[in-house]
Amino acid sequence: MRIAARGRLLGATLLLAACASPPNRSAAPPAGPAPTAVAAPSAPPAAPAASAGQAGSASQSAGAGAARTTAPVVVTGVVVARGAKLEICPDTAVGTCAGLEVEGQVDPAFVSSAKKDIVVRVPGVFDGARLKVDGKITTADVQRSFNFNNRCPEFQQAASGGTPKEQLPAEVERFVEAHADRFAGRWWDQERTTMALWFTGDATALKREVQRLAPGARVCVLGNAKFSERTLEAARTRADVILAANGVLMSSSSLDTLGNRVVYTVEAIDPGTLDQLRREVGDAVRVVSFIELRDGSLATLPSAPPSGDIPLVTSRMRSEARMQALGRFSVHLDAERRCVYLQDAVGRRVLPVWPFGYSATREPFAILDFDGNVVARPGAALNFGGGQVEVKQVQTSETCGAEWAWIGAPEGR
Repeated sequence: MRIAARGRLLGATLLLAACASPPNRSAAPPAGPAPTAVAAPSAPPAAPAASAGQAGSASQSAGAGAARTTAPVVVTGVVVARGAKLEICPDTAVGTCAGLEVEGQVDPAFVSSAKKDIVVRVPGVFDGARLKVDGKITTADVQRSFNFNNRCPEFQQAASGGTPKEQLPAEVERFVEAHADRFAGRWWDQERTTMALWFTGDATALKREVQRLAPGARVCVLGNAKFSERTLEAARTRADVILAANGVLMSSSSLDTLGNRVVYTVEAIDPGTLDQLRREVGDAVRVVSFIELRDGSLATLPSAPPSGDIPLVTSRMRSEARMQALGRFSVHLDAERRCVYLQDAVGRRVLPVWPFGYSATREPFAILDFDGNVVARPGAALNFGGGQVEVKQVQTSETCGAEWAWIGAPEGR
């Protein structure tokens, strides 16, 4: 069962969520596509796939067609000012991000800042790095509902004391399990210390039964949900297959209890995949994509231009859940093997998996972020946020002599 509480969904599943692990111990890796090496322009790819850190590259796409130099798209995110330029970032990342430069007129009302974030849909022509606006910018309805009011008139007065467990005794828990085919979710209204239970169809008889089982308990029984949790989970299972078959990289997937739907966050998607989702799972599933092609398949989406002259292993998505462990490493270049590795306190090599858009230069040796800023040089040890996985879980043919990999970046990035 899942409980939504105080603005968050307890038990929502993140496909790429990973638990924290201490340095030098393995953590469960993010599920989904493995990181892949990005080939430097002066050398052949260090992995079977090409340009893995770039949305819509051949390594992540399905369907016929070759990548175009430009493509009509809609990009969903927040537009932020970077000096005299504008950049659109995924999600609500108003700080530094692996975004796209925006060219053209943008109404200041649609520009986000540290004090406000406005998620917008920007139509334009995409060339792999820049988005040239070619249509009307609109706000995007991508926000979840976080109104945890229990919706029952008899439980609208604020109340103190009480916990979810106290308001939902074992008899009611067993009742919910007995009606699992109709159960759509639950959430905790802390201000009114009331548990809300949501079912499909008319819930009048269910409400009477709960009152009989737990007289005096603050349990709000609601009906007329469109989908049960079982239906949503079945839709998610089918949507997972559809997205994977069409080469869509998923950042996260979660059950939005209050919205009564499954919500996916993806890097890029094409019209054909969206049409298939509508046909097969309908509005039980909602997909929020950073880049949405207006025509063609993902195979035709332009790739970002290559940067750097040393191959790096990078994430294939701009926005994804991250592990929260802390490691301390120094950064090194193996000139003979043309690869970058980290070294821990006892001298072991660790393969770094950098964020989307990172690159490396040989002369002088340095690691650069998606904006071209130096984030690491050889020498002193640095604190790295992220987490450790076995190197076999990373899609690369060059492990740089490491048995373990670290997914993350120096702290502060």
